[in-house]
Amino acid sequence: MLGSDRISGVAGIAARDASIARSADSADRIATSSAKQALASDNLHCTNIEVKVDTSGFNAAPDTNPSIHVDVY
Repeated sequence: MLGSDRISGVAGIAARDASIARSADSADRIATSSAKQALASDNLHCTNIEVKVDTSGFNAAPDTNPSIHVDVY
C-alpha cells in the first residue's frame, strides 16, 4: 500500500472519530489524537504531523447533512 493511501485512510478514521464529538473544539482534539494513533498503529512514524480539521459542519442548520473534513499531512 502506498503511503498516500495510508494517509487517506488515517484521515478517514480521524474524521469518523471526530464526527461523534459534541463541539468543534472537541472534534479537533479527537481528530488529531485519532490520526496520530492510527499512524502509529500503521507503523508510520512521522516527525511532523499536521492535522487540519474543518468543523464548519457544527454550525450547520438543523435538518441538514453536515460533515467534518480532515486532512493529514
